[in-house]
Amino acid sequence: MYITISQLRKRKPTIFILNICVCLIVVYITFLTGIQNTSDKTLCDATAIILQYSLLAFWCWNGANSYNLYMMVVKVFSSDDLVLCRLYTLCYGIPLLIVGINVGSTLVSTDLALPAGVSNYRLESRCWLKDYSLTFGFLVPMAIVLLFNII
Repeated sequence: MYITISQLRKRKPTIFILNICVCLIVVYITFLTGIQNTSDKTLCDATAIILQYSLLAFWCWNGANSYNLYMMVVKVFSSDDLVLCRLYTLCYGIPLLIVGINVGSTLVSTDLALPAGVSNYRLESRCWLKDYSLTFGFLVPMAIVLLFNII
């Protein structure tokens, strides 16, 4: 419905809903096709990276949506309006920065304490984050968005 009617696509709440849906579709497809594929190391790393990025982008869009709802309901006559270019940059750029730092610090680094071929970025049994990658690369940013929504 939203995609077919151009007048609905131009409304700001529709932009939030469509971007949240796109992020969730990417998460669902990536999860269903790649979470168990641990035999190929590169494909498993790519699956974990795509899942982390898509879920962080989803949470950023939810945070932007809650801010937009706050501005529409509480601050009705405020002049602070979300510019779409800035919104896309923040909601897709912040997760890209977090994933880039996370991948650069864990996947690329060589930890001599680990056996050869063992990743410090993802689990060996699933294509998902582990230890510090999970905590600081996913749970802390998600908690910040949830805290922003509560406050």
